[in-house]
Amino acid sequence: MNTNLEIGVADLAVPQTGAPLPAGGGNGNGPSPACLTPYPSEPFDLTAVLEKAEKELIVRTLTSTGGAQAEAARRMGLSRSALAYKLTKYGIRSTE
Repeated sequence: MNTNLEIGVADLAVPQTGAPLPAGGGNGNGPSPACLTPYPSEPFDLTAVLEKAEKELIVRTLTSTGGAQAEAARRMGLSRSALAYKLTKYGIRSTE
């Protein structure tokens, strides 16, 4: 398990050919959030895109911890209260 929580240049690299991003954003850590696509051709709401990605990642993390909120918060580098706020904000139900 990779415990490195830093984002590197390879994580942000965008192909110059216009090809789709590789699964996992090129870092080998699994698939990227489905809501993120390279080179949007239409105007979009960045806040909505980021919130959708954040919600998806929170749900995935909670799933991987079996619903353990304290562990999910630790893995995401959040305080338990910050995670609780986001669970309420996104209407995510999870029991520890």
